[in-house]
Amino acid sequence: MSSFLQELEPVVECTEEDTVVLECEISNSDFEVTWLKDDKPIKIDPKRIQTISQERRRSLILKQVSLDEAAQYTCKIGAATSTSVVTVVEQAQFAQSPMDQYCNESETAVFECEINQPNLEVQWMRNGKKIDLTKGKYKVANKGKKKTLIVENLTSDDEGTYVCQTEDQRATIRGQLVVVKGEVKILKPPRNVSAVEGEVAMFEAEISDERFHCKWFIDGVKVEDSDNIKIVEHGRKRSLAITKVDSTHRGQVTMVAGHARSNASLSVFELPVSFIEPLTDQVGPERGEVTFVCKVSRPEVNVTWIRDGRIPIQNCNKYEMKSDGVLRTLTVHDVTYDDEVSFVCDAQDCKSTAKLSIVARVVEFVEPLQEQEVAEGESATFSCILNFDNVTVSWYKRGMKLQKSRDITIESQGAAHRLTLNNTSVDDTGPISIVAENLQAEALLKVTTTDLAIVQGLEDQTVTESSSVTLISILNKPNVLASWFRNGVKLSRSEVIVIRAEGVKHTLIAKNLTVDDSAEFSFTADSCQSSAFVTVKERPVMFCKKLQPVTITEMDVAEMSCEVSRVHGQVTWWKGDKVVKDSNRIELVSEGCWRRLVILKAEYDDEDEYTCKCEADVTKATLTVGGRNVKIRRDLRDSEVTEGQSVTFECEISHDDVKTRWYLNEELLKAGEGVSMDTIGRKHRLNIESVTGTQAGIIKFVASKASSEAVLSVMEPLVYFVSPIKDLVVEEKSKAVFECEVSRPNAKVRWYKGRAILRDSDKVETHEEGCRRTLIVKQCTFDDEKKYTCDADDSRTTAKLTVKARDIKFLTPLREKTQVTEREKVAFEIELSHADVEVNWFKNGAKMARTKNVDLFSEGTKHRMVIHQANMEDYGVEVVAQAEEETSSTNLYINEIEVKIKEDLKDLTIIEKQTAEFMATTNYDTVPHTWYKDNVKLVKSSAVEMVADGQIHTLRLIGCSLEDTSEIKFVSKTAESVSKLTVIEPPVQFPEILNDKTCEEMDKLILECRVSRANALVTWLKNNTEVEANDRYLIESDGVIRRLILADVDMHDHATWTCDGKDSKTSCKIVVKELDIKFTKPLKKVSVKESADVTLDCEVNTTKPVEAQWFHFGDLVQANDKFLLKRNGGKLQLQIKEIAIRDDGHYSCKVRKAKTECQVVVKQQANKIVHDLQDKSATEEEPCVTLSCLLAREQGGVKWLKDNKAISFKTEKYEEVTSGRQRSLLIKNITKSDKGKYTCVYGDSKSTAQLAVKDGVKFLKKLMDTKVTEKDEVELSCEISDPNMKVRWNKDNNPVVQNERIKIKAEGKMHSIIIPWSSVDDTGLYQAVAGFSKSAAKLTVEVAPFVFLESIQDSSVAHLGTATFTCRVSPRDQTVSWYMNEKKLKNSVRFNTTADNKIRTLTIKECTVDDRSNISCKFSDQISSALLSVDDPPAWFVTELKPVICTEKDDVTMTCELSRPNVVVEWLRGKELIRESNRLKFIADGVTRRMEIADAQMDEAGNYTVRVKGEETSTTAHLTVNEIPPGIVSNPEDVHCCVTDTVTFKCTISKARYNVTWFLNGTAVDDALINAEKKRFELSKAEGGLVHIFTINDANLNDNGEINVVCEDVVKSKTASLEVVPIIFQVPPEDARICDAETATFTATTNKAGVKVTWLRDGKALQSVNGVSITNDEFTYELKIADCTLRDDHSMITAKVAECVATARLLVNEQPAQFASNKLDDVTVEEGMPAYFTVELTQLGGRVQWYVNGKLVIPDARIQAVAAGSKRTLAIHDCKRMVDERMYSCRCAGEELKAKLMITEASLRFNIKLWDRAFEPDKLCVLECQLNKPHANVEWSVDSNIIKNDRRHAMKIQNEAWQETRPRDI
Repeated sequence: MSSFLQELEPVVECTEEDTVVLECEISNSDFEVTWLKDDKPIKIDPKRIQTISQERRRSLILKQVSLDEAAQYTCKIGAATSTSVVTVVEQAQFAQSPMDQYCNESETAVFECEINQPNLEVQWMRNGKKIDLTKGKYKVANKGKKKTLIVENLTSDDEGTYVCQTEDQRATIRGQLVVVKGEVKILKPPRNVSAVEGEVAMFEAEISDERFHCKWFIDGVKVEDSDNIKIVEHGRKRSLAITKVDSTHRGQVTMVAGHARSNASLSVFELPVSFIEPLTDQVGPERGEVTFVCKVSRPEVNVTWIRDGRIPIQNCNKYEMKSDGVLRTLTVHDVTYDDEVSFVCDAQDCKSTAKLSIVARVVEFVEPLQEQEVAEGESATFSCILNFDNVTVSWYKRGMKLQKSRDITIESQGAAHRLTLNNTSVDDTGPISIVAENLQAEALLKVTTTDLAIVQGLEDQTVTESSSVTLISILNKPNVLASWFRNGVKLSRSEVIVIRAEGVKHTLIAKNLTVDDSAEFSFTADSCQSSAFVTVKERPVMFCKKLQPVTITEMDVAEMSCEVSRVHGQVTWWKGDKVVKDSNRIELVSEGCWRRLVILKAEYDDEDEYTCKCEADVTKATLTVGGRNVKIRRDLRDSEVTEGQSVTFECEISHDDVKTRWYLNEELLKAGEGVSMDTIGRKHRLNIESVTGTQAGIIKFVASKASSEAVLSVMEPLVYFVSPIKDLVVEEKSKAVFECEVSRPNAKVRWYKGRAILRDSDKVETHEEGCRRTLIVKQCTFDDEKKYTCDADDSRTTAKLTVKARDIKFLTPLREKTQVTEREKVAFEIELSHADVEVNWFKNGAKMARTKNVDLFSEGTKHRMVIHQANMEDYGVEVVAQAEEETSSTNLYINEIEVKIKEDLKDLTIIEKQTAEFMATTNYDTVPHTWYKDNVKLVKSSAVEMVADGQIHTLRLIGCSLEDTSEIKFVSKTAESVSKLTVIEPPVQFPEILNDKTCEEMDKLILECRVSRANALVTWLKNNTEVEANDRYLIESDGVIRRLILADVDMHDHATWTCDGKDSKTSCKIVVKELDIKFTKPLKKVSVKESADVTLDCEVNTTKPVEAQWFHFGDLVQANDKFLLKRNGGKLQLQIKEIAIRDDGHYSCKVRKAKTECQVVVKQQANKIVHDLQDKSATEEEPCVTLSCLLAREQGGVKWLKDNKAISFKTEKYEEVTSGRQRSLLIKNITKSDKGKYTCVYGDSKSTAQLAVKDGVKFLKKLMDTKVTEKDEVELSCEISDPNMKVRWNKDNNPVVQNERIKIKAEGKMHSIIIPWSSVDDTGLYQAVAGFSKSAAKLTVEVAPFVFLESIQDSSVAHLGTATFTCRVSPRDQTVSWYMNEKKLKNSVRFNTTADNKIRTLTIKECTVDDRSNISCKFSDQISSALLSVDDPPAWFVTELKPVICTEKDDVTMTCELSRPNVVVEWLRGKELIRESNRLKFIADGVTRRMEIADAQMDEAGNYTVRVKGEETSTTAHLTVNEIPPGIVSNPEDVHCCVTDTVTFKCTISKARYNVTWFLNGTAVDDALINAEKKRFELSKAEGGLVHIFTINDANLNDNGEINVVCEDVVKSKTASLEVVPIIFQVPPEDARICDAETATFTATTNKAGVKVTWLRDGKALQSVNGVSITNDEFTYELKIADCTLRDDHSMITAKVAECVATARLLVNEQPAQFASNKLDDVTVEEGMPAYFTVELTQLGGRVQWYVNGKLVIPDARIQAVAAGSKRTLAIHDCKRMVDERMYSCRCAGEELKAKLMITEASLRFNIKLWDRAFEPDKLCVLECQLNKPHANVEWSVDSNIIKNDRRHAMKIQNEAWQETRPRDI
């Protein structure tokens, strides 16, 4: 069984078109895996879906994944599966591309595109570089799928290609931006055009700017380049060409260039309608259908069909008219002789006429009846096929007409007729005949008897007791007597045995079976017998009584029980989906048939659905655990702490052993960092250390259904500045940064400049990061010199900012001298001490500006001027950089360039009159140069063009002649390049090619073409065979005309004709139509008297010398003295001299396939048989035999006899024919039964003849329909019964003759026709004719597709092995190319390619790892690829194993190194294979193989070998393990205990066989000491003797001291101390402070658990009665005194344990105060007024806490808490809107009252008005007033004159609401 070593990745994400590889590794490489997609098998597609199996690795490769392939993929091996979910992300695609933009300068360009995924990030690029969106020039808008780039304030620098692409660059679209100065103009608009359908319409225009792309529209619809529309842009010229115009192109043509547009009209004239192919005369069979076909010149033309020149035809059952493109058809159904008229197709401008001729139909068998032989009871089917569909037939059996019934099925489908006789019997043997009109056929049915046999026998069965079993046996015959047996005893019907017989089916049913009924059952019928064994099994164990739901109380015993059907029935118990097992709390009980589950001390966790499962049944029930009536005896109390402090909550409940839960703000608390929970008896505590503000809220304690809550209030500490801001001195235009650090990160601060508050703007930024607060002042100026303050409410810090002027300096000046080479780029760069400084550049005193050759750059403190091309005019100039008052200069020196030719001229050979082009590339642009031809300097002319484009220099010699062959030279300064020009004569071309021709037989035909030159020699070919001149073929040459004349065309000239001029050729096809000969004047019936002369006349539709034949009763009439044959053009004549009685009868004239007939009646005297019947010999299956006799005259009926019995003509077997004097009997479909004596009786005369019937030829194997592709080999074969019979072959009823393409083969009875290279023309119906037997089949040859029929498959070979790749291609002769990766392979010693039929093979020999690659086979656009995998070469050990010596229990590592990685190795100890374990690990790391042994043992010493798996390569080394010396591995530990405790000391030694000795205070612990201590001391061992244990029972104070252990008297352990202390109170009880009627709790903790503690109150011992409860939990002891009263105050509580006594006081106080009312009213006040919230308590000394929005109120100057008697008031002075409008609450004794404060806006008024004051003249006068609102606009006036700030008056606002005016110098 195999399993997965490495499973598939659980989740794989990919994008559309990606390749996904799902890979896993199995444990057994021989196992095959199954791949599933959504639990369905995957269909492998070699191109897209591949599977790979390589050793233990299995891979599934999905190429070019689509969204449909997102699914769950599973790899299955046996029962093991591994699953991976493949998620396919839709590949990003741009649905709409940005349009090219043509804009003027300063305008805005908008690029818009749409992508298929919304919210997908895209990047915008310009000329291949990412656009910097931080610049104000560019703006990006993303709205869903639409992406927009806006480029504002356009300049010429913005021109270029703009690209929008996704981040992964998988989807990209681009648009072009052209910026022009001014509007583009249309210099030459397009003109109106008129054209005839099918011609070319050309519109031409010219615009002012060649960079603009123009748009063309027809009637407002934009046109694009297509097959018949070409848009051309050349320079400033624009053109639109419409080829093959039609009426759809008619309309207004508009050209748009930018904002300019121009219109022109296109007029299209229709061509007159004509017939491309006219109607042709048709000949149709009676009651058949005929189709007239013609083609018109235009598809939209409507035509009218007319019958007999005057009757329009409408669509009906009789006539069917169709129109398909230019094709027009009329189909006439069920034609009769009345339809022999002309039919006209009227197409408005023209007409086409054709005639319809009707011929009588003769019903014949295409496939006759065949003799049938079937077995009794089977079905017999007779079938035949007629040559017509609508023929009524009748079936007969032994002369009795057959009708449809249950056993008789009669079917007719078209020309096929079928009779099926079901359930045949021997009585059905006899002839079966069919009659179809005048046709009759017969075939023999033979029914053979069969032996009785069992068709379906009995089968073994296994059933369960008390059930039934059914045994069925089926015979091949019905109604047969049979018997049933059980263990040889015959069975008969009873209540438990049911026996049935239904036709061929026999059934036995045995009911109510028991285990004892297991037996062999047999079925016997005659000599046939069938047996089966029936096994009856016991009933499976079931549940008699099921589980019932159980409800109990927590800690009670729960019992669930059920009853099974058998005592020994096994069951399993389940809780949910987990198995229940016996434990301390759970018992599983089995008593007889009862099964019980018992749970002791049930808990809430036990509540679940329980299931009991047996062998064949399941029962379920629910266990419900109810809670105990747990109550809270002491509630939690509210607590208020400051952040960072610790807090403890405690409560007490009524029961022990209760599971409790703690919650903080409804979130369950768990013990962890900073949170701990303690339980002491019934007391429960929650401890929270280092409380934070987030932990403020409701603390809730839950025990069963009881709960208690308390409020935890956490106050924030005051904010203070850890580090204040400091004074700053900065330079002008630089930034100032003030930083400070506050005491907590959530502290809010405000920044001030002087008294003005600062907010974020372009000038100022504020930042908060943790506890750090930062203010940044940008671009400092002298106005920014102020004091800056950071205010944190609780404290503030202030610093001063000083701004000083900046000192600009050149950090990097210009060099003294700059030297470059001509045309090189030169850059001048400086660096200043400051940024934002304007720098001006000067050249020889002239200020520089940006031009095409000069660029100026500024980047922070760096400034550059770049001259892109230095020229000699700048030699020695001075370049100066000026920054405000500072300057830096340099001198520029330029070296002249040295011209070199980078790419030399190349020799050129051209054809006469062509243009020669030479190109030379220099290392510089536009250098001076000269062209030479044979050392003669060339100058520009009409025949010589010289172009210089940058570094490329071009020479064009136009219209070269043969004399232009010469040497071409290019010279530039000192560089030159030479090449050779050769002009050759042009090849022969065909300016006028051959055209296909269509003609009729016997026509004269001329093929003519034109060659490019008069002296050209040509060869004429027919089907690639050279044609020689003769009488039929005349070859002429006239100047450039080449002509071939066919004097008398025949059907063999239907071929491809070629004129071959060596350099080129031209071909055409000649289609030769067979003459369609028809009789325009048919023969007519003639009646004459004996001995008279008779002339028969008829006329055909051609005057060509075609052969005409005359027949009399089907016999050819030869010209002689009696019969004269004459012809005049198309008129034919037969003259019969002195006609005799024997000349009476049927005459016909046949010209090829055309035929006309007539009757010649010769009158005579008395009638009798004058010419007797003749004996005839016929062959089986011969269609018809005719027995004829001749009467003396035409009148008179005869009687026909067979074997002296009258012949019945009711069937189609016989047909009586009367033709003139001749009387004939037609015997059809000859069979053996037709043999005998036939007699014709007329009156008293009679004539007798014998008919003998010979065996006919039969097809043993018929032809089969075959379908092949073009160029495949085809073989049609059949087998006949007579090996000597010749077989004729027909194709579409035409004889097939053996030739170069077709081979006909006959070998004995087998006959074949073979076409080695098939073509589409070979499609047709092929027929093999052997005597009178025929076999036909259809051959279909389809066009061969260019595809791989079989793709190449992946190949894996060994190192230096041979790899073979094979594929099958179509077509058969297709040439392919082989590639290894992208390298094309050629035949060589290692690579060999072969082609055999459709198979292409590549063989690669001596494969190595370098050959690992993709092998592909390519042709046309097809490609097939496969992976070549080559095994690694044999591995060897580069570094061998080395011997290792270690000590027992050491860790051992043995390492070796291989020659390559990925090699599987095996490890051996001696000769045995070893495997990994917990201590033994094998590690493979690259080429390194390592074995690691942990805790080496003595028996692991020996030789270790590592061997390459499957090979003999190995390396061996010895491992030596020395015994470990005596030693102590772990020492005994210190022990602290109480008296009477048991103490244990342990130590671990290095090896079990070593002895140890324990010492207590230096005394050895031996038997003597143990006996002396009365066996208080014990010595023992564990873990196989490695661990030694020293135990001291009932420790006492005398045992205090030191413990040592010594191993083998050699090694001594560390000393451990033993400290024994008396029993005391570790935590004594504390005073209990409670209120009246509450419970007092005293808790004490001892240093030993389980000791006896005695409690006393005022010296009297206490017991657990009358409200006193004494409990203990391990170390904790608790005393509870319930319902304490004030009389219990100051009681003395005493606790005693052993010799230790502790005391505490019981202090009882009165009950605390509470709210007198449960409501706090909302308060509404006016802004600026005080607000008061008041509550009343039940007692005077009560304490309350005030909260605002849940936060504790800290009183200050504005908010104060007042206590007066039992009333508590919160006063809020100077109420402020939005600040004080909050929810206020008051808490007391766990209760809380809430109310809202609402503040209304106050009207503006003076709190302090102006008052009269007296001042001295020339002194300062100050007038003050106070408003009730800050920031109010105040207007000051003197005697109604408004005062403004000026030299004498200064108005100020102090403290927000204070207004002050200071008139000066009053």
